[in-house]
Amino acid sequence: MGGGASVPEKAQAHWDRLTDEQKAKWSTYYDQLKAEGYGDDEAAHRVFELVKAEENNVEISNTADAELVAEAANEDKNWFSTAKTGDEFPEVFDANEAIETLAEAETVKHAAITELHRIYRESNLHHMQLHDHNVCLQNWKVKKYAIEPVPHGLNYFMKVKIMDNRNIHIRVHRQVHHDIYDFHSLHKTYQKEDNLETYIWGDDETLVYFEM
Repeated sequence: MGGGASVPEKAQAHWDRLTDEQKAKWSTYYDQLKAEGYGDDEAAHRVFELVKAEENNVEISNTADAELVAEAANEDKNWFSTAKTGDEFPEVFDANEAIETLAEAETVKHAAITELHRIYRESNLHHMQLHDHNVCLQNWKVKKYAIEPVPHGLNYFMKVKIMDNRNIHIRVHRQVHHDIYDFHSLHKTYQKEDNLETYIWGDDETLVYFEM
């Protein structure tokens, strides 16, 4: 692959079927992986998972997005086809730079906190002042995430810390063919001791699949 590197024997058949445009695009990414310490076969495997994702109409335009899409390409699509709210994901990842950058988008971060503020402002049981709104934005830190491949893009599920021992679980959609990320929803839970509805999760509570 690019930079004069040879293609691993296992990957040669896959490499040969790529167009010249695909080779030029992914050889640079392959070289970057090698520079980061990936072995030949491991780097090639990640490249071809990305090619497979791209062939399924998930457009990839930068290496940060590429890393996330590579993870999504390995997700168990059969699991997602039967998943129900509350089911634990096959794999949950620690947040990395790519996911943190994605979550900083105004259509994600500000949209999620604004929706949380709206819900609590309209509730008779909870109160969230403007001060709390600003504190949540300042403390925003993605801790965990999972990815769901869908026909029209990708869904991201994130556990985000907003205060001490206070987290929100959010769902974000990435549009196919566009680097556009839209906040979708907050995951609701219940405080068992008070039997109250809430959208705040503790540090020890697991990020799980949810539909709304």
